Amino acid sequence: MKTTNFFLAITAMVGIMFTSCTKNDLLGGDVPTSLKNTNWKLVGITDTQTGVLKKLKPTDCKQCYTFTFDTDTTALGYTVSNEMRIGGLNPILIGGTKIYEQGDAGIYYDALFSVRSYEFKGNELKLFYDNNNKYLFYKIVH
Repeated sequence: MKTTNFFLAITAMVGIMFTSCTKNDLLGGDVPTSLKNTNWKLVGITDTQTGVLKKLKPTDCKQCYTFTFDTDTTALGYTVSNEMRIGGLNPILIGGTKIYEQGDAGIYYDALFSVRSYEFKGNELKLFYDNNNKYLFYKIVH
């Protein structure tokens, strides 16, 4: 059930986006209007009540806590020790596990699979969970 909710959020995101990029001088470069061919890196988890951002450990891992969308509906993601694949028109988890996780990857994994809504603006992506009290905050990686 939790997995389904995350993938429904991803499906909703891609359903309202187009398949190109636009130039936005205020945001400093190309701004995606589609998830296709975009890379996202987690900045941290934000508490919507306090605005406090918690960075997940390890913080010096380039591949950790990332998603790369190869189409608007399929992506490859990474925790700390494992990869996750999502895909399909009704997105399903093709692979993903908590085995051998390190750092805060368990927190990340649990948060991902309890996402209920999202916000996509420019180079930022927010995936809300915990009754919209927290969100996973991503920045696009060029």
